[in-house]
Amino acid sequence: MKSSLFLFCLLSITGLAFGQQIKISGKVRDASGQVIPSASVQLKTTDGQVLSFTSGNEEGSYQLEGEFGDQQSLYLIAAYIGLKRDTLKLNVTSISTGVLQHDFKLQDDAIQLETIHIRSEQPIVSSANDTTKYNVARLTTADDRNIESVIKKMPGMKVSNDGTIYFNQQRITKVLLEGDDMTGEGYKTITQNLKPQLVEEVQAIENYVEDDLLNGVISSEEVVLNLKIKDKKSISGSIDAGYGSNDRNDLSGNFISFYKGIKAFSFLNNNNIGKYQADLLNLSNKSAAPQSGKLINHAIEDTNPFDNNYFRLNKSLSGSLSAIDRVSKNLKLTLGLYGIRNKLYDERNLLQRYYLQDTIVTEDLQNRRSNSKNYQLEFSADQKLDAKSRLFASFTYTTRPDVYHSNDLSMFNGLQANEVLQQQSGDDRNIRSELRYVLKSSANTALIASARYNSAAVRQNYTSQSDLYGSLPDFFGAQALMQLADTRLNQFGLDVQALRKSTNHYFYLNAGAFSSISKLETRLYSLSGGVQNLPGDEYANQNRVNNSEMYLGAKYIFDNKRIRLQLALRGNLRNIELYGRDSSYFYLQPSLNLKARLGEGQELILGYQMQNTSPDNLSYYQNYVLTDLRNLSSGLSQLYYYNTQDVNIAYQNNTFSAHYLSFRISGNANYSPFGFINTNFFDNALYYTQRSLYKSIRSIGGNTVFQKFIPALSIDATVDFSLSKRRYYASIGQEINPYSNLTQNLLLKLGTGFKLPVNFTLQFSYLNESVQQQNAAVGRNEAYKYSIASRIKLGKSLSHVTVYDLYRINRNDYHILNTEFLYNPGNGKISYGISGKNLFNVNSLINSSVSNVGESRGTASLLGRYILLNVSVPIGGAN
Repeated sequence: MKSSLFLFCLLSITGLAFGQQIKISGKVRDASGQVIPSASVQLKTTDGQVLSFTSGNEEGSYQLEGEFGDQQSLYLIAAYIGLKRDTLKLNVTSISTGVLQHDFKLQDDAIQLETIHIRSEQPIVSSANDTTKYNVARLTTADDRNIESVIKKMPGMKVSNDGTIYFNQQRITKVLLEGDDMTGEGYKTITQNLKPQLVEEVQAIENYVEDDLLNGVISSEEVVLNLKIKDKKSISGSIDAGYGSNDRNDLSGNFISFYKGIKAFSFLNNNNIGKYQADLLNLSNKSAAPQSGKLINHAIEDTNPFDNNYFRLNKSLSGSLSAIDRVSKNLKLTLGLYGIRNKLYDERNLLQRYYLQDTIVTEDLQNRRSNSKNYQLEFSADQKLDAKSRLFASFTYTTRPDVYHSNDLSMFNGLQANEVLQQQSGDDRNIRSELRYVLKSSANTALIASARYNSAAVRQNYTSQSDLYGSLPDFFGAQALMQLADTRLNQFGLDVQALRKSTNHYFYLNAGAFSSISKLETRLYSLSGGVQNLPGDEYANQNRVNNSEMYLGAKYIFDNKRIRLQLALRGNLRNIELYGRDSSYFYLQPSLNLKARLGEGQELILGYQMQNTSPDNLSYYQNYVLTDLRNLSSGLSQLYYYNTQDVNIAYQNNTFSAHYLSFRISGNANYSPFGFINTNFFDNALYYTQRSLYKSIRSIGGNTVFQKFIPALSIDATVDFSLSKRRYYASIGQEINPYSNLTQNLLLKLGTGFKLPVNFTLQFSYLNESVQQQNAAVGRNEAYKYSIASRIKLGKSLSHVTVYDLYRINRNDYHILNTEFLYNPGNGKISYGISGKNLFNVNSLINSSVSNVGESRGTASLLGRYILLNVSVPIGGAN
């Protein structure tokens, strides 16, 4: 009965008559008859619903298709910045063939009320409809070596330390190249390598809909960037080479090409100046990231708490090739090849103090090296079957082999040091694939069906060789411990969505199911004289988790451009087979989001959602796993799940006027009746961690961002403050106590930009992390950064850049001075530079961290002083 009812609802939404199709083409010219490239053309209903839109090509030609159902009249609108838009009213009954040819002639518009410029002559920023455009040439200076550094200067833009881009505080999910998505969420391969001289314009597109069949059916809040390239008729790019003292070198090339429907971008970089790009394929809070399955994680981490200013000792090689081939009008193929290899080196002194029943101190002197690799292949095919349907298929294969070595001296409570040799090797392989079918049955109705398959396999081998194990009861006589871990995960899912729009109302019905099987096997061996022994069953795991789920969801959106209300409810029926037991449960996930547009650029946002929280399958293992030379941890021993309530509120004001202003204040809170508790204790100089379910977790936070841009002097002022507090429980030995973590971040920035003969930037950053137990301070970590940068124009082609950073980390001061002379004649000529890095020769930096169980302080070696000579040779259109 339930299945019949669901099928009836699905057919009620999708079983509608197919609407009538119309095809329109023509050219867009200005008043003098000259063609206008990249003009926007839209087909709308009389109530403002967008049926189809497109942009003209370089010859001013446009072509679009649309379904108009039972509409009697339509509007065809052409627009371009600086010109009056032109609107043609169509009587669809008079178009008997369904084909129309119409040319537009747009007149000059000195006022252009619907487009507001920050500056009227070659504006830095302009806004029209849902698109904000930035003039790259007006923002680029000689020291900008990639488009990301220019984006950082754009009003309303923010780039996080890992390269994730935000526009008006909203995360950018894609960066398009001339309207095509070539990299998905791996867009840093483009933004961190593409030369700004190749880019004419950066466009921030709001309410973006990727699939043109879904225009007029869905209400989207996605924001993407689109890069408009200067020269699309040839291969262009540059080759850059740098060589300096201490054998420092940096060699790179980046190329972009347009050839017979094939669009491609590639880069290659080899360096040992700290640019290791470990997170090149990942974004902050990336939702699509696959489950890693790694239980043992040794890595040489960043020591700078504020930014990634090329501190690590490295030898890195990275490169990519992204290409799109429009094989035909209806078939598009996309290929992505990515490779990263990072060799890192480090000498570290790590002091850890544990606040247990008795204070315990460990100290490790480490000489570390690692070699991590990341290779990825992506392929997708997008076939438009006819005017109403599309089939999309994608395949991604990733492998991440890594090796880690460490020679240590380890001390426990100041006793005699033990020599330790640590070695870890592993390989992480995963496959992700998707098949998706889209059917637009009418102008207002669509159906999406998709199938996904993911698999992951991780193998790890970790060996810690030391005489400290030989005297311990469980490992008596052992010369080394060897931990093996093998995890495998397979997931398969089906999903169907039915979409319907009626004027300002959007209806979604979603149903699906998925199944996953995970296997985890670990073995800890004690090694003595070449013989492997298993200490006991408490050091071995062999688990299998079967997880299956069915869900049915509904979503309603009302959007009249002033009020956007979204209501959603999803019901899930889940079954888990774990530790020989079978458990089934049902839960609901409601959500509400309200966005009220109070005026031009002003919005008030309220949100609520309830989510089911449950650990991933690979968190379930009952017995201990050796994760470091003294650390053993166990996972969850039984099934846990609970609900989490989230509430958020925000007010923002983002306006383009004579002076640009951006302001946002937001707050959030969440609560769950249960949470996970870690029990920590030492036994025979080894540190044990056990995880289980306990009482509630609560958190509250807020963020305030203010940006002001004054175009007359290109002055940009920023204030960014965030605060968060999290309350939880933890167990120290047999005692359980409530704890709270408080984190504060502050950024103050003032810069004169790039227009004056002498330009400067002042910046102050502050970080404070503290842990409290019942309002008593347990630990605190505090860090400051003071920065001043100057850019001086010494002539038409010669400039000088100096950056001074003072880091104050827990009362230790570090002075970093970088300077560079640049000669850039432009017009496609070779440019030169000489730079001095870390001129005060800071060779180490102490960073700290605090938690409820203690604090740690690590002194790590840094890239020292060096001088580098740079040459940049433009190719093709890189002027």
